[in-house]
Formats: sequence, C-alpha cells, structure tokens
Amino acid sequence: MSEPLTVTERAAIAAYEASWAHSGRTDAPTWQDESDAIRERWRIIGSAAANAVSKDEATEHRIMLQSGSIFDLNEPESSEITIEDIAHGLAHTCRFAGQCKAFYSVAEHSVLVSQAVPEAGLAALLHDAAEAFVGDMTRPLKQLLPAFAKIEKSIERAIFQRFGIEWPPPSSVKAADYSVMAAEQVTLMPPGTNEWLSAAKITAANVEIRCLDPKAAKTLFLDRYAELVQARRK
Repeated sequence: MSEPLTVTERAAIAAYEASWAHSGRTDAPTWQDESDAIRERWRIIGSAAANAVSKDEATEHRIMLQSGSIFDLNEPESSEITIEDIAHGLAHTCRFAGQCKAFYSVAEHSVLVSQAVPEAGLAALLHDAAEAFVGDMTRPLKQLLPAFAKIEKSIERAIFQRFGIEWPPPSSVKAADYSVMAAEQVTLMPPGTNEWLSAAKITAANVEIRCLDPKAAKTLFLDRYAELVQARRK
C-alpha cells in the first residue's frame, strides 16, 4: 500500500469526480483505494487537466498595442511587428526603472547606441526593441527571473527576423551599449552607480544625452531607422 493521498490530492479528485458527474457521463473512475495504480491514474488525469488549462491560458499571453495590433508574448514570431509600435513603446519607456534625474527613454538610448556602432547601426538601434512590449526590467530583477530573460530573448529574435537582421547581434553592439550606459549613468544617476562599469574598464561614450520627451524621442528613433534602412539599400 502506498502512502495515503494528501488533502490537496483528495480535494482535487473530489472536484474532478464532481465535474465528471455533472457532464452526465457514467464511466467516471472510482477512487476506492489508495494503491500506486490509483495514484498514478490520478497523476495522468491531473497532467491532462493541466495541459488543457495551459492551452486555455495561451490567449492570456497577448497584449494590445497602440496601433490596435495584438502581440503574442508566447509566440512573438506570429505577431505583426511594426517599427511604429516599437518606436512608440520605447519612446514611452524610461530607462533605469524611472530612477534617473529626468525622463530618459529607451528610444533615445537606442539611437545613441546605433550612432556609436555605425557598422551595425540597425542591430544596435533594435537591440532593446523587445522592451517596447515587455518594458525595461533592471538587471538585478532579470537575474531573479530567468524565465523573463528567456521570453525577452525570444521576442528579440523574432524582431530581428522580422526586419531581416542577423541574430544574434555582433559583440560590438553590446560593447557600444555598455559604453553609452556608462555615459548615461554618469549624467543621470547618483554618484557610484557606474562603479561596476568602471571596474570592467568600460569607457563612457562621448554622447549628448538630451532627455527628450516621448514624442520627440519617437520621432528621433523613426528618423534614425529610416536613415539606416536607406543606407542598407545602397
């Protein structure tokens, strides 16, 4: 005889039997004993139920965009991804969890990174594009939520695929990202914020941080995108 079923298992079984009876079916399983066979049967049923719930919840992983399009966080590659929606989202998303001296958007940051590494300008402009749909999560929080990082990477990959950019981006983009970040932290954050960058011997980029409002930041981002696309066609 196996160990007795737990209170939670008994309650789940009771709910399952009740739903079965409500359906009018007469072939409901019985739970007359607590043998290993019965327990295993319950596990199989529970797994099937969980899968059904998972399918129902799939529609809950979608968000409405400002354009009226629907973005699927689980299957970003199936979503309609436009540069307009990306620009809008990034322009309204503040860097550093909003804990900087003034509003400073991810859109403006992205433009500065693209200017710092012109040989990979489009990849650099869109290196944070996923944040248009999931927000700018701080590094410490990302480290606590590994599942989030996986979702974010999936969205990034879908965006790069949509715009015909090689994935993953070259290492020069990450280097430029850190260099611009160092400059931003010196300008926008309290002293000592960029100590980890200094320890890594990352030099702050020579950039102008303007702290543009969302409307101006969106225009700047879209103009930079148009410039880079035109250059790629030549």
